[in-house]
Amino acid sequence: MARAAAAAGTVLCVSSLTSTRPAEVAEAAPDGKRWMQVYLFRDRGVTRAMIEEAAESGYEALLLTVDAPYAGRRERDPPHGLPDPG
Repeated sequence: MARAAAAAGTVLCVSSLTSTRPAEVAEAAPDGKRWMQVYLFRDRGVTRAMIEEAAESGYEALLLTVDAPYAGRRERDPPHGLPDPG
């Protein structure tokens, strides 16, 4: 996707929940424009490391996502007894 976005001359916004590191995306399309979407994780060290890697890899902007501080309780979700991953 990074190479396709670069070829199209558009911005690629990489999610903080992606399975690919920010530096890997930058290496795939070094001339592309990249933004990083960031959730503020409970462990601020994780958030900080992600932002630092994006900055070091030439990302031009951060998009802070603040609309999901808590997972909603949905009646349709079965109780599973697992701990909250956040």
